[in-house]
Amino acid sequence: MRGTAQSIGIALATLALVACASSASTRSERTTGAETPEAMDAAVAARPEPPPSDTPPPEPPPPETPPDTGPPDTGPPDAGPPPAPARTDLPSVGPALAAPDATDTEVDAAWNSFLTNQPRPDCAIDTPLSWIHEGCRALRPTRVSTSAADATTLPLAFDLDACTTFDAGDAPQTIEIELARTETIDLLVIDPGPHSSGPSRHVIETEDARGRWVPRTVLFGAYYDSVLYALRFPSPIRARRLRVRTIASPGPIEHREIVPIACRGDVAIHVEGIAPDPEPSSPPIDWHAPEYTHVTGSGHCRSDRDCAPVACCGGSQCGLARDAPNCSGVGCGQGCGSPLDCGHGACICFHGTCSLATTYPMSDAVDP
Repeated sequence: MRGTAQSIGIALATLALVACASSASTRSERTTGAETPEAMDAAVAARPEPPPSDTPPPEPPPPETPPDTGPPDTGPPDAGPPPAPARTDLPSVGPALAAPDATDTEVDAAWNSFLTNQPRPDCAIDTPLSWIHEGCRALRPTRVSTSAADATTLPLAFDLDACTTFDAGDAPQTIEIELARTETIDLLVIDPGPHSSGPSRHVIETEDARGRWVPRTVLFGAYYDSVLYALRFPSPIRARRLRVRTIASPGPIEHREIVPIACRGDVAIHVEGIAPDPEPSSPPIDWHAPEYTHVTGSGHCRSDRDCAPVACCGGSQCGLARDAPNCSGVGCGQGCGSPLDCGHGACICFHGTCSLATTYPMSDAVDP
């Protein structure tokens, strides 16, 4: 029995050695055949070709039709034109505002402005802006917003370049302007666009203490695209934020430029850049000159300040100022019948005595 078991074990060991040798031989042949391209070609050529068959190969199945899922996904829907480029020399475009509503009550409650037109010589409007009083300056916004659907060109209305235009579309529309700080605004310069000729109406509004927009003035007129308008407010507006509500326009609302103006002192606009002629000034009259008539009055004096009329209204008599009557509240007629009326005479100190100097001849200067 023990001999039989040993014989079976020897036989199994022999079979295992044969199997390992066969596997090693096959692995060695595969490894060797893949070492060079020539060996791989020879191995392929030595393979037997399959026997011919009269049965044609099966046709491939038709491609499956994908289910209809609609148009291909090309990403998010078009959000409109890209936003305006960020530039340090232009105000940024703020969020879109709601379209304005204009009521007759708001318009009637506002004031009408004084309108002055000036020609626009070229793209730069610095020159016509200088025609305004030398104490005036342009205020550059720090932020602007609009109710227009496309706000990408809104900064073009604030770049001081009249060859660029912002198109807001049809009225009504709103443009909101925010300044760096609270300013006193005297004028609003508007340069209409090329298609804005005709009657237009703009309501200028500012915020009250509660943040509500209140009409301050209405700017309206038959604007022309070749004219730069300096729109004077009835009284200066003090605000940091203001808005222009265009409630009427002959066509698309277009602005080449919108420029708030702050001024020091009185506002003077030189139409077409020509300064007005100065008011003629008359030299002071030397009433001591011999060509004037001198009528001696009463009272010794040292200077003209010592003398005054002896009556409140007109007359032809002069005396000491300390003896003159109190004329406050006394109304005099508008006639020029006596030498001291309407600049026809004065009380002076003439040779040490208060006297009347007049343009009238002696016969008319002396009261009968």
